[in-house]
Amino acid sequence: YTKQIADILLQDETLAKKEDALSIAYSKVLNENIKTKEELAEDEDFLNQLQEVTVEQGNTIDKLVKENKAMSVKIKELSDNQEGEIPNVRPPHY
Repeated sequence: YTKQIADILLQDETLAKKEDALSIAYSKVLNENIKTKEELAEDEDFLNQLQEVTVEQGNTIDKLVKENKAMSVKIKELSDNQEGEIPNVRPPHY
């Protein structure tokens, strides 16, 4: 909060001349940075929604990874089965 306190004191010369200028400026900074209960509740709701989306995306990623592995295995099996059947001959359009 040091920079914020300094900014307040530099902007308000009357305040800067008072004996308790630092404590007043500090109080102002704290008041500016304190959130109301409503703001905290909104933040908590946002974080809960964000967590739900993150969990859902993680589950989707896990599902896609499993599907990808299964398809890779199937493609390998198909290519292994076809390997002997495909002749190494130039196609007719060459």
